[in-house]
Amino acid sequence: MSFKLFKDPIYGYVEIDSEIVRSIIDTACFQRLRNIRQTSYAPLYPASFHNRFIHSIGVYHLGRKVFDSVHNSLGSLEQTFLEELDNIKRLFELACLLHDVGHAPFSHTGERFFLADAANPPAIYAKLSALVSDPDFSDDFDYYCNNGKVAAPHEIMSCIVALEVFKDHFRESSERAFFSRCITGFKYRNAEKANSNILNCFIELLNSPIIDVDRLDYIIRDAKTTGFQSVSIDYERLLEGIRIIDNNGSKYLAYHKSALSVIENVIYAHDTERKWIQNHPVILYEHFLLQHAMRNIDKYFALSESGSRFFSLDSLSRNGGNFGSKGKISLLADEDVLYIMKNVISDDLMDEYFFRGSRRHPLWKSEAEYRALFDNELGKNKLDEFEITFKEIEKYLIDYFSIPVINEKVLEHIEREERKIIEKKSTIPDRDYKNLMDGMKKIEKWVDCLSRIASENDILFDFVIISANKFKSGFLKQDLEKIRIVFPSLKLISSIKDVSTILTSEKTRDSFFYLFYRSKDHDGNDKEVPVKAIAEALAGELFMT
Repeated sequence: MSFKLFKDPIYGYVEIDSEIVRSIIDTACFQRLRNIRQTSYAPLYPASFHNRFIHSIGVYHLGRKVFDSVHNSLGSLEQTFLEELDNIKRLFELACLLHDVGHAPFSHTGERFFLADAANPPAIYAKLSALVSDPDFSDDFDYYCNNGKVAAPHEIMSCIVALEVFKDHFRESSERAFFSRCITGFKYRNAEKANSNILNCFIELLNSPIIDVDRLDYIIRDAKTTGFQSVSIDYERLLEGIRIIDNNGSKYLAYHKSALSVIENVIYAHDTERKWIQNHPVILYEHFLLQHAMRNIDKYFALSESGSRFFSLDSLSRNGGNFGSKGKISLLADEDVLYIMKNVISDDLMDEYFFRGSRRHPLWKSEAEYRALFDNELGKNKLDEFEITFKEIEKYLIDYFSIPVINEKVLEHIEREERKIIEKKSTIPDRDYKNLMDGMKKIEKWVDCLSRIASENDILFDFVIISANKFKSGFLKQDLEKIRIVFPSLKLISSIKDVSTILTSEKTRDSFFYLFYRSKDHDGNDKEVPVKAIAEALAGELFMT
């Protein structure tokens, strides 16, 4: 067996079987990942232009390491299963390498458009079930989706792309099923299936609610490229400490006691990135601009006489999707979206993506500032009302306006909509009429309030609302409690909750919002605004009848 070497800035040289390089990595389908950004952090961290290609190589590298570590811990098993392990390892490593091969442009920013068709469940769900062609997988897929564990669109699309483009690597449905389970995290529910507990452990190594090689690579890689100072993660120690243990006849993943400090560091690093980078208003505004552009691009290409969609399996493929007079899109990547934004369809918000100087600014710059301004001032009930209302306004703007910005056009639109409702009053049941008018009046109240605030502070009446998730640990308490720590010398296995005080976060309210404004007066001059006074004006509006 011959190998090719890939130089990784984190792990050094990564060895990959030359046949895997030839049949997968060197294909146009996999090379497309060079043009899919790993994160949207570049507005804050200009060096963070790493891509899904190098991330996939890194996950493959970590996957090989952890599989060997876990394999060594298995001990005595049936000989027939030991003979199957080589094939299980091959499929697991393929899943590690191909787990992101179906990512949309700009990674998570674009993936929701894979669900843009009207089918329920989405068409890509049925497509994956048909490709796998395994009854147990289909039953488990439906069960998990119906019970709230829905795989991410890019996970499902990655399975579809891999099974279609690299189908020669899968000989039968059971192989396609295990491969797809590793990527989606859908574990075997049928306890009667031979060695299902062990197979579920391998699935968790790639897709777990706690720690897996995908999460581990992006935490380490994101920290490296951004330069964000967090904690050091000794991934070698962590991976070497993972093993499969037997507990009352069932098999579980567990960690050697030596890995406990690294587990704590992984959880801390992951949550720090979520809180201070992913939720930063500059990052959220970039996401807002790209989402706006993608919505309009999706609509533009949806009008094509072709059956293809812009965000679809066809567009990801080498053959591409044919959009008639609008052209052909193949190997869809970030640069395709940027080209269309620059040269095909454009508006003021799309232009803002390219011209940083024209972007709006957040009135408060973090969740901490938001809470300092409003939490004590309003109290829980009023704050809930405040946040729900602004989320409704945000949705209203996206639903009804090609450019979702609060300005005079919105006031004019509200007045027109109110007149239409009044004109139709005789044809609408009283209860529905009241609900419609109450909804419009509530939105109008806050748009009027923002108009007054702009006038009183001599700034442009031009605001954007962007919802954000309030910080809570990315790890649910019940998931953390499942981590098992092995103390060999004591012959003990303990739950992590009994031996560590790792960071957890109880769920409170789900979201808050940022309010962005133009930092210019009516003459075009830079303008500082009294943020506290504006916050007080917003808070005061809540208590007005």
